[in-house]
Amino acid sequence: MSESDVDSMKIGLATLRIGGSGEASINDDPFKAVIRRHHRARDITDEFVQAAKVLTTGQLVKDESFSLFESVQALEIMDPKMDSGYLEPGETFDDHYPITRSLLPTELIAIMDQLLCYEMSWYQGYPLAQNLFTSHHIDYLLSQTRPEKAMPTFRQGYGGEEPDVLLEGVLKAYCVGVIKCCDIVIEMIAGQQYYEEEDFNTNTFNRKLLVDVDDDACMQLLNHAVRYLQSQKPANMQTSIRDALIIRLEMRRDLITTFLPNESILYIAKDWSRLAKQVEDVVKSHSLGKAVPDAFSAKIQRRLASTAPPRPIADVKFEEACLQLSTLYTDLEEVLRMGKIWTDDASFPLPNLMTTCMSLTNRPSPPTALTRSFLQALLFAPGRLADSRTTNNLQALLLDALRETLPSPDMIDDMWWGIEVPNDWRYKLAQDIEVFLTEAAPVVENVLRALCQNPTRIRRCLTNVLVEVDALLTRLQTRYNLSNDPSYPGRSQSSANNITQTITTSIYHYVHRLELQIIIWITTLGFEQDIYLPHEIGNMYSFLSYALTGLTISHKTHRDYITAQRSHSRSHSVKQHHQHQHATSIALLMPRTNFAASLGNLYNTLNGLSPTRLVIKASPYIKANLQWELRMKPFSGLAHFACPPLPPTPTTLPLAQSRDLLRQVQKLLEQAKNGFVTLLQLPISSSIEHAIALGALAREEQWKKDVKSEMRSVVSTGLVSTKVLRFVDGIAESERAQVEEGTAAKETRKSAGDEKIQWHVEEVNDAGLKKGGGYGPWVVPVVEQ
Repeated sequence: MSESDVDSMKIGLATLRIGGSGEASINDDPFKAVIRRHHRARDITDEFVQAAKVLTTGQLVKDESFSLFESVQALEIMDPKMDSGYLEPGETFDDHYPITRSLLPTELIAIMDQLLCYEMSWYQGYPLAQNLFTSHHIDYLLSQTRPEKAMPTFRQGYGGEEPDVLLEGVLKAYCVGVIKCCDIVIEMIAGQQYYEEEDFNTNTFNRKLLVDVDDDACMQLLNHAVRYLQSQKPANMQTSIRDALIIRLEMRRDLITTFLPNESILYIAKDWSRLAKQVEDVVKSHSLGKAVPDAFSAKIQRRLASTAPPRPIADVKFEEACLQLSTLYTDLEEVLRMGKIWTDDASFPLPNLMTTCMSLTNRPSPPTALTRSFLQALLFAPGRLADSRTTNNLQALLLDALRETLPSPDMIDDMWWGIEVPNDWRYKLAQDIEVFLTEAAPVVENVLRALCQNPTRIRRCLTNVLVEVDALLTRLQTRYNLSNDPSYPGRSQSSANNITQTITTSIYHYVHRLELQIIIWITTLGFEQDIYLPHEIGNMYSFLSYALTGLTISHKTHRDYITAQRSHSRSHSVKQHHQHQHATSIALLMPRTNFAASLGNLYNTLNGLSPTRLVIKASPYIKANLQWELRMKPFSGLAHFACPPLPPTPTTLPLAQSRDLLRQVQKLLEQAKNGFVTLLQLPISSSIEHAIALGALAREEQWKKDVKSEMRSVVSTGLVSTKVLRFVDGIAESERAQVEEGTAAKETRKSAGDEKIQWHVEEVNDAGLKKGGGYGPWVVPVVEQ
């Protein structure tokens, strides 16, 4: 306990003194206490101060009947950060803002812009109590008592004095629009899979966000305010200020239209360029506003139904808010455009759908929870593309994907489902396919749901879904009596057994490739989220190369089988189409497989160099085998994936072996670079869906930008490997020279072997780039000699 605390207690307790008649006399200031007359009081100030001196700083003394919970609660009293009722001297509990105060047009602009900033703060995940609910105008509209479905008003009670026309006609319309946007957003996000307070905060603190007011009534109110301003009223308002108010009202109206869950939203020809132009006009006219700081107050939190302590206002700068709104428009445009493609194209490939969702949600600047909820709404709403409750949607996609894996899509005949003879092999096969579609649809839906979460949750959810996919493989293996790695049958004949074996084997390998793809996603997300420690990055890249190799072999085997079977039964154009599809899949995997293998060898080389030459901080409590077991835990329980053992990591790596590994790294890097160049040279059709098949946001330029960034990572890794190889060669040359020149030369000539090499990894920045030249999942070490 500090001396200042002791002095404060002494001053406080000194107010209690013994009166001359034995009764306690109490100072009225600062304490207003009442002590009963039959109680005798004794001055304990000196005793208390002496006892307090014995205590150490931070020590707490309490009675046995006074629990720790009560003690901590007592500590919160009079703490402005924890006690919402604490008032500074001269401070009032509420800020008495006159709600009917007339506002200048420039003040309206400032208030609208501030509400926009607070709204963007809410989209970032902050609760409403820290942004929009700090507005006196919004608080008044939400807290007043009004008839059901009646529009709120700024009047002091219904039938009261009419407020200013700008306040009641313009600002009220904008505030009602903001509240209605919040209501629509909460309804949309709460209807999808999300994580409260991690993705978004839907807590309304027992306030009803005008849920009983029709959306059309809000739109009419905004339109009426726009018409009022366009009618040159009030006449003395400057044109620039009038236009600034109009553009803000129109932007709010368009926001409501964008957020409304309209069934025909995919077919609305939205003018996104006009929405972007609105944001630009708002930015240009922001300087016209005159700030009204009294219109917002953090004290309003005291009236909200919340057990949380008061928190400071989460403000966002105006430029950042407008940039966030522009990004939101861009993301929603992308989602709606993709949703229209998914809906219009009944044969949209299911793997492309997964790749698109992964590309949309997992990027350096992830989209907001609102954008991801839009994506889920377009996918999983009743009757939409991936609605597992509708047989004609997700199950139809699965059936189309299965047909693409067969030598001939006509091998599965729709007439089979019309056969009613139980002993017919076609009837049995149709029933088996139906069972597979019924079991696989919820699993695929969970995969798509997982891909629509935030990047951190994507990895966690995919780990859980991976168990479901493996269980589906086990059921398929048991039902069809397949081996662990069933081989494809020979040339397809018309026999029933051959057709049945072809279909069942194709189903198994299709699901197994999905399992391998999920394992690859989980591993790459670990690199992007900096989960792995520096000394284990090499082993994890070796594991990634192992999984990529397995998926590549599966694609190649399937390609060879399909090519051989379709050579006599398909037209030349169809064969070319499928060959191009397989070539694209393999071209996507091969450079990344080689790049992962090269990084694994590079890191293992750095870890294997002599500790006297490699400066790296390693924890003495880390056990390599236990850490590897921890990393393999999501995959060790899988029945259809064999986890590789822990790669050998020698503490000291001979120089000759180091040179061999580094030369192998450079060879793999050259193959990876050539693979990325070949990938960029693949013919890309003008169709958007084919661009999606190449793994991007349906934008060819964005996909090429990502591939070129990966190529830069390959080049950066090549420079690092050359530097390390030069260092190793220098050590070998120095040791050879020392042996030849003798002991005297050792003393006079500084050995290159005495030099040390340091390496570390950099955290990813907002653009997805690392200091070492890495991009996305590619972590390039930074080497300093």
